[in-house]
Amino acid sequence: MRIELSSGAWVECRDKLKGRDKTETQRAIQFTIVDGQEQKVGADVQLSMHEAFLGQIITEWSFLESNGWPIPANNPGGIGILGELDIDDYNDLMAGTDELFKKVRPERGDKTPN
Repeated sequence: MRIELSSGAWVECRDKLKGRDKTETQRAIQFTIVDGQEQKVGADVQLSMHEAFLGQIITEWSFLESNGWPIPANNPGGIGILGELDIDDYNDLMAGTDELFKKVRPERGDKTPN
């Protein structure tokens, strides 16, 4: 699946998902519970999971040529580079992969073990 971005750049994503895509996406978020302590969960939980998911499915992108950025699926842990994208490109990428992401993110009542 190819996603065209506002800047003219493009991203190729694998759209045939596997069970590991769901488990690895959900594994990106971990909570520590400490008795007697206030716990806060940031609003960026879904965002962090979506970025972890992108790290698994991006197989090619035009940024390799222009910036020398490694392809996320070939560079575990290298998805942090998404923070360097122009905001319009970032938003295009997130919107373009949202339907795939919905297949792996936890939903209310999801019986999948974490």
